[in-house]
Amino acid sequence: MSKITVKQAQPEGIAAGATMTARIATGRRIHALYLNYNGTDQSVADFTEIRVFINSQVIQRFSGTERDKLNQFDGMAAAAGTLTIPFDRQKLLTVAGREQTALNTQVPDANGLKISSMYVEIDVKAGTVIAASDISIYSKESDPILRDTNGNAYGAGVIPYIRREQRTVTGADSDYQISDLVNAGVNAPDKAALDRVTFVPSAGVIRNLKISRNNYDVFDRTDSLNRVIQRAGVKVPVAGLYTIDTKENGHGGDVISLLGMTDYRYKLDVSAAATVTCISEYMGALSSN
Repeated sequence: MSKITVKQAQPEGIAAGATMTARIATGRRIHALYLNYNGTDQSVADFTEIRVFINSQVIQRFSGTERDKLNQFDGMAAAAGTLTIPFDRQKLLTVAGREQTALNTQVPDANGLKISSMYVEIDVKAGTVIAASDISIYSKESDPILRDTNGNAYGAGVIPYIRREQRTVTGADSDYQISDLVNAGVNAPDKAALDRVTFVPSAGVIRNLKISRNNYDVFDRTDSLNRVIQRAGVKVPVAGLYTIDTKENGHGGDVISLLGMTDYRYKLDVSAAATVTCISEYMGALSSN
């Protein structure tokens, strides 16, 4: 189906050190948002945190810099005046795979649950030179899907959740384990499958990373091997990040199922003391909470 690009209402509260709010019109299928910033010397680093809300619940959280690096991993150019916030998954071989996570708004499922509202909060760094005329928001949209191939009410579709969390490593550690990112919400509606996870250490590097699922290793790669495999596929590894993306060959179904987990943990070989930012991208269902 054809897509259109629509300018959204001017964000509210645009000021240095403040939180601006962009309200997104619903009723269509949202594939991406575009944050335009046109002021002198502005950059994605001026947006210290971006939060995407549907039905007043945060579904995605990241900084402008982090979103830009995730986009670069997907082969996009570095942001220069426009930051893309995609809901479609990138670099997949089929349109259905790419658009599986577009936000289908105002369409109820069989239980009447739907995305009825959407907005984005953007924290602006103190000291940023910014004016209302510098900022605008656009969306890429298509007609909503009303029913699936079986004739059932489509609802919101698969929701692309992004959780941003941090852990502290006190020194070099060849087996630093993080076991609570998934286990704290196992079998929750927002964690049906892991689409991608990115680790960003504030110092040093992650030399090796394993995933243990139900006490069985399902992923084990050195940083260098991980980058070689990703470059041979459809991804572009970014310096300073260790990213696990099992869709690296373009197959949208190659995600890590989290349903029925009894234990799920990451095992990191870290080279130095650091704060590790964990950006977990999950596929899940719309929550009724």
